[in-house]
Amino acid sequence: MTDYERIKALQELLSKDEKYDFELSGKRIRLIYTDDRHTELKPYDEGTIELIQRIEGSEDQVWVQWDSGSSLMMLVGKDRYEVFE
Repeated sequence: MTDYERIKALQELLSKDEKYDFELSGKRIRLIYTDDRHTELKPYDEGTIELIQRIEGSEDQVWVQWDSGSSLMMLVGKDRYEVFE
């Protein structure tokens, strides 16, 4: 399944729920820093943003499909990353 097909399927399932934001869906993301000790991702690894999940009382989650195959979510305000075209 391509990134586009995955994002489209997620939109169909979740778009009616206001806690899911698809504004950055399909944009590219580059990891700068994460303190997750269990990931094999390294700084400058890249992936595609699927969606952002807004979580009341906690850090928002950026769902990412990494080029390496990882699906580690980034936490807004905790992990460092950059979004690009």
